Amino acid sequence: SNSTALEFDGVGDKAIVGDGIQIGNGSFTVEAWVRRNSNIQGTFWSFGETSDNQLKLSFDENGKLHFI
Repeated sequence: SNSTALEFDGVGDKAIVGDGIQIGNGSFTVEAWVRRNSNIQGTFWSFGETSDNQLKLSFDENGKLHFI
C-alpha cells in the first residue's frame, strides 16, 4: 500500500527536516497522533539543538504525555 506516515520502532529512529523551521518568537502549532504499542517512555519528538532552546514531546514512566 502507499503510506505517507512515518513509522518508528522505538530503536534509534529519527526524521531530519534539513535546517529546521524558523519559528522565532511567533505563535505556532504542534500536532501529533501517537500510538503506543508498549509501555516505552522517553522523548519521541524534539525541536532545537540544546536543552535551553529545545521543545520536546515525551512520555514519562506513568504513560503521561508531556510537552516541554
